[in-house]
Formats: sequence, structure tokens, C-alpha cells
Amino acid sequence: MIIGDCDGDGEVTLGEVQQTIGFYLGSMDGGGCGADCDGDWELTIGEVQRAINGYLGQKKSCFE
Repeated sequence: MIIGDCDGDGEVTLGEVQQTIGFYLGSMDGGGCGADCDGDWELTIGEVQRAINGYLGQKKSCFE
């Protein structure tokens, strides 16, 4: 799965990045669109950056 890809279509859209940021800021409920790489149910700024990187076509997984 690509970090930040909420709907699983293989791409990260700007709206999905916004959702991930909303989860990080606590203004949205949910799992952070798969951006929680360490599975601790909290997003760090680094995990949000990975979602942004996915949108930009850079590193796309927790393991890259």
C-alpha cells in the first residue's frame, strides 16, 4: 500500500494528503490513510511527510 492512499487506487491525491494532515492535527477521525507506519495509532510529522512524498511520487512505503 502506498502511504497516504486512502482509497487504495494506487495513487495519493491532494485530498488524501489533506485527510492525512487532518488526522495528524486531530481534526479528523480515522486511521490516517495508512500513514501510521509503526502502528501506534498516532501520526508523527515524519509519517505525514511520507504521505506527502507519496503524492509527489517519491518514497511510497514505510520501508523505503
